Order: sequence, then C-alpha cells, then structure tokens
Amino acid sequence: MNNRQKRKQRKNRARAIAFIAVLVLVIGVSAFMASGLGSCSPDNAGNQEFEAARVVRVVDGDTLIVNRGGGNERVRLIGINAPESVHQNPDMNTPEGVAASDFVKSIVKPGQVVYMQKDLSDRDQYNRLLRYIWLELPTDPQNTEEVRTKMLNGILVDTGHAEARVYKPDTAYNQIFDSIAAQ
Repeated sequence: MNNRQKRKQRKNRARAIAFIAVLVLVIGVSAFMASGLGSCSPDNAGNQEFEAARVVRVVDGDTLIVNRGGGNERVRLIGINAPESVHQNPDMNTPEGVAASDFVKSIVKPGQVVYMQKDLSDRDQYNRLLRYIWLELPTDPQNTEEVRTKMLNGILVDTGHAEARVYKPDTAYNQIFDSIAAQ
C-alpha cells in the first residue's frame, strides 16, 4: 500500500470515527431527555416545567440544597412548613423539627435526582429557590394521590411532618395539600 492509499484510509477512518461520535452524542442527548433528567413539560402540567436537579444535602424538613448544573442552590419547599431543627436560635428548634429533618433524609439522598416545579415566585426574601419537589415525574400533577406519593411537599403533609401553609402568591397546590391534611 502506498502513502496516498494510507492517507486516504486514515482520512476515511477519521470520518467514520467522527460520524460515530456524532451519532453517539445524538443518541446520548436523546436518552438524557427521555430519562427525565432534562426539563420537560407534561401536557397536563398547566405549562409548568419540571427541572431536574441533584440533591446535595437536606438542610431541614422543608429546605434542601440541590445542584441544577450551574452550582448549588438552597431550595425552600412551597406550601408547607416543617418545625424548626437548625434555627440559629436553639430555643426555636424542636424534637418534631428533628424528626421532620430525619424523615426527609431517609427518603431524599445526596446525589438523587429530583424534579423541581416552580409556582409564581422564583425566590423568597432569603434568596432561596421556591419549588415543589417531585421525587418522580407525575403523570398528572393535579392528581391528589400523585401529590401524596410522589411530591416531597405532599408526602411531608401526608405523614404529618409538615403542615400545609399558604404563602401567597404561590398557591397552586394549596387545595390539594389541605385535602391531604384533612384525611
């Protein structure tokens, strides 16, 4: 085989490798989006998008730290209030707050992917993201049973580790939380 044929063979091999790399990239991106790790907007979500994030740690019963790709963010769960467990004033901390925090830590682990859903407000006065946290994507986000079993906020109300609380204007799930609390 002469030099010209060798160069042509190397060029063809490089093209084949580049084609395979692009193909693998396209398949990988498609699989990533299909896995739910990319943002998605189910038809029945009322134009609410779900943003995937990885849990960094649980702060307390109603606050998490997540990484959503651009760094860590403190997230306050909307529509609920858990008793204090890590307040700066130790007199504010309660055994119920420690129990709520421990409960969240038992079901939400560092590295776990969760799905954040925004209501109207993006952040609170402490610059925390305000979100509903889904442990898995819902089929119907307005279904009470899915809120009770798949949404961390709803699970905490259902188990009694947090109370439903109205924080206007973010009230998309308040009626569902109230119905869960009443059962």
